[in-house]
Amino acid sequence: MLGVQREVASCGPGRRAVVARRQRSVALAAVAAFAGVLLAVTTGATKALDRSAAEWFRPQDSWGEVQVRLGPVIDGLEPRRAYVLLGLVTLIVSLRRHDWRPAVFAGLVATVSMGATSAVKMATHRADLSGNVASTGGSFPSGHVLALIVCLGCCVLLWWNRTRWWHWVMVAIPPAVMAAAVLYAGAHWVTDVLGGALLGIATICWAASWPLRTAMTRPRRGANPTSERPTSERPVVGL
Repeated sequence: MLGVQREVASCGPGRRAVVARRQRSVALAAVAAFAGVLLAVTTGATKALDRSAAEWFRPQDSWGEVQVRLGPVIDGLEPRRAYVLLGLVTLIVSLRRHDWRPAVFAGLVATVSMGATSAVKMATHRADLSGNVASTGGSFPSGHVLALIVCLGCCVLLWWNRTRWWHWVMVAIPPAVMAAAVLYAGAHWVTDVLGGALLGIATICWAASWPLRTAMTRPRRGANPTSERPTSERPVVGL
């Protein structure tokens, strides 16, 4: 118990404010990088890079064993499934804590990510490698990569009050696999994937700095403090 008290004391409001500023700084850096990629894509500055990368990942537009093996990854980890997973985790966390704040947090994160993705897709109206433009918008940014980063990142922020570096390693693996899958399958340009990753990182870092994120890690006012595990009383010091 003394150890918990010491940890809480060492991670007080001042420490949380420093962490929140760092999270917002990372989010702003990712947004700035995304804006740069967006500008380059809309002006056509990335055409040579995109075509060279497409030829490297899928030479002569061939469909071979690699594409066949990676095809199920794209279907299995599609955005709809990612958001369903986020919904299930949110329900479990809300019921376990008897608190509605995790549901509000997850709902806001999902709304922001889907809204930003749809807005950029409709604004850029970028054709894919086959020259087609989906009815939901263009191929920039990659919604497959972005949804995985946002949904898995949000699950981590919901499930663990204090995040560790290895949590984010686990979050990074599925989007990395998805990025390779869509590139080898020729479903996205390489800058689509880069844009999706940057926008996803910006969304999660920004969400991690929200006051609601800090508030929902603490027991609600009037709740019995003995009903919470010591780890749930620890304030957020990671992402």
